[in-house]
Amino acid sequence: MKLVADLITEVLLGGSHFLQGVHSKVDDIGAVLDAVSAKGGAFGTLREHSDLLMSSGLRQSLLMALIPATAFDDSYVGSIDKCIEEHLASLGLKLPQGERDRLRDICINVRKLRHLSGTAARNATKTLADLRAMRTPYLEVLARQKNRCVWCGVPLDTPGVKPSLEHMAPKHIGDDMPDSSNWAIACLTCNSGKGDLISWATSPFAFGYLRGSHFKDPKLICIESRWIVLVRDRACDSCKKGPLEIELGVYRKISTGLPIPQYCAATCFECAVINSKEVLATAWCSEEGTRLFKEA
Repeated sequence: MKLVADLITEVLLGGSHFLQGVHSKVDDIGAVLDAVSAKGGAFGTLREHSDLLMSSGLRQSLLMALIPATAFDDSYVGSIDKCIEEHLASLGLKLPQGERDRLRDICINVRKLRHLSGTAARNATKTLADLRAMRTPYLEVLARQKNRCVWCGVPLDTPGVKPSLEHMAPKHIGDDMPDSSNWAIACLTCNSGKGDLISWATSPFAFGYLRGSHFKDPKLICIESRWIVLVRDRACDSCKKGPLEIELGVYRKISTGLPIPQYCAATCFECAVINSKEVLATAWCSEEGTRLFKEA
C-alpha cells in the first residue's frame, strides 16, 4: 500500500503552500486507483466511481472538441455546415450526416442564447407551463417517466414537490428540440442540483468538493452532491429499482465520512429500513422546504 501512503503524503504535504499537493500530478493514475481500491472500500467505491468520472468527463471533452468556434464568431457570415466541415477537417475527422446534423443543432442552440443573461435565456426557452399547454408532448413526457421525477423518482403529485421542466442538456446547448428529446420533468430540487451541467462528472462536487456552508451538518447532503449520486447510480443499490419505479434517496456507505458522492449511494426507502441505512437529509430548495423522503 506504499503507493496509497505516498499519494496521501503528496496530497496533504506536497507543494510549497498549504494543500498545494492537491494539484500535483500522478504518473500512473491506473496504479493509484488499483492501489486505493485494494484497500477494500476504505475510500468508498473509488475505482468504480473514478472510472465513471473519467469516462464521463472525457466524453464531455470530446463533445466540446467537436464544436467549431467559428460558428459563434459574430463576424462570420458563412453557413454553420461549412464551419463544421472545416473544423472536422482540421481534426482529421469525417462524420456521418447524423452526427453533423447534431453538431449543427448544438451550434444553432448556442447562437440563439449565447448573448443572453440567465433570466433572458430562461424567458427565451420553454417552461413547464409552456409544455403543459402542448398537451400531446406533455403527456408523452409524463408517460415515459411514469409521472415521476426523471432523476429521483418521486411521484410528481407528492405534497411538497414542485415539478419543473428539465432541459436534459442545458438550455444553451440543448434548447427546446422540436422532437421533445431534450425535455423531461424533474422536481425542483433535482433540477436545481443539476444546474447547467451536461455531465455530472464535470461538477466540482463530483470530486468531493464542499463549500464552507456544507460543513455545518454531516447528516445533510447538498442538492448538487445528491443529484450527482442519483444520476451516477441510477438505482437503489439493494433492490436495483430505479426512478421509473420508486423514489430514491442518498445514504453514506462510509458513515464516518463527509456527505460527498464518493462515500454515498442511492437507496429506496424500503431498503433503507430493511438494511438500516441512515438516509441523509437533503437541503431541499426553498420551494420544496416541506418535502420529506419517504415511502410513496
